[in-house]
Amino acid sequence: TLDSGGPVYLDTESSTRVAVLGSGVADMLTLSGDVTELRVAAGSGTITIVQATETTTSSGYTELTNLFMLGSATATITLEASVSGLTTLTMDGGTIDLSCNCTTARSYGGTLNVKAASAITTAEVFGNGRIVDTGTGTITTLTLYGGSAEFSNNASDGVTVTNCAVNNGTLDLSTSLQNITFTNNITVNGGTVLPPLGSTLGITY
Repeated sequence: TLDSGGPVYLDTESSTRVAVLGSGVADMLTLSGDVTELRVAAGSGTITIVQATETTTSSGYTELTNLFMLGSATATITLEASVSGLTTLTMDGGTIDLSCNCTTARSYGGTLNVKAASAITTAEVFGNGRIVDTGTGTITTLTLYGGSAEFSNNASDGVTVTNCAVNNGTLDLSTSLQNITFTNNITVNGGTVLPPLGSTLGITY
């Protein structure tokens, strides 16, 4: 458990669990190594998960299995591209900048920025959650139960969403460059879909 008034640099071994209880410094934690769980409960600074590590891991890079950002409305977490093994990401506030792959990402609040070639197997948005995708990675299944998923500022060469269901909330494609590929039809059970300008829509009942 870390509760520090200054920057902390930590390169961990042996499946460490790290809990951040608070810090007011700008760069409150730089983390690497073999981390089973990172739980951020408070703090207003930035946590950076760097890919390089002196610890021996199976991938050769920092490995983080579970990430929880709960109750921290102003902190920012940045994950570099080669961080490996991220199985679960859960957040209800703050900002997470995701450049690595993730199996399951759930946003109940705050903003999840999907960047670079980050690929997500399952992405779910609830309540006041927000996913902003400016990257090129594939989202296999995207489901909105509330909040928003925004591709409107994606200026990349292209991003793919295999399956998408909107039950509530907003899917925003409005000002995108028509570079978003939906492999299968979007299922709309509620909520709002904002298509790109000039789109041709087909509706199936």
